[in-house]
Amino acid sequence: MAFYGLTRAFVANILQTALQGEVVSQVLEGQRRFDLLIRLEEEYRTDYKNLGRLRIDLPSDNDHKSRGQIELREVAEISEGTGPNAVNRENARRRIVIRCNTDGHDLASAVEEIKQKLDQQVMYSLIMSIATSDPLEVQMYKQAIPPDAGIVHITVEVHQDRLAR
Repeated sequence: MAFYGLTRAFVANILQTALQGEVVSQVLEGQRRFDLLIRLEEEYRTDYKNLGRLRIDLPSDNDHKSRGQIELREVAEISEGTGPNAVNRENARRRIVIRCNTDGHDLASAVEEIKQKLDQQVMYSLIMSIATSDPLEVQMYKQAIPPDAGIVHITVEVHQDRLAR
């Protein structure tokens, strides 16, 4: 990327606009306002080969002359994979939230089952932790929440680039 004068943030911003869209204006229709969103058409957002052909304008040189364009696949590897749909940050740590219905379990046993499955399927590093939300933890020890009471909320804090399976 540096060879082309691009930064990760620049490319990420282009991808975010291409995939999620960006409001560029508002349309007034009678008394109602609608956001005018620009993004790639569906066929280009869901087909990784097409996405790799997305053309990126290179930053201008010192003389403000255009340096041309490159395809996204020249600076990024695009592939389908699994992972969290969002990774949030809290206190400079990556935070992945897992939410699920308890489906007939009390919350304490549901959380315990989730932790067991995570232990079996995810290799933790020494700098990774699992925490339940505070109100849930208090209720778990009391086991006062009946089955089907709602949603389990577990936070996995990740302090490394990715989880190894």
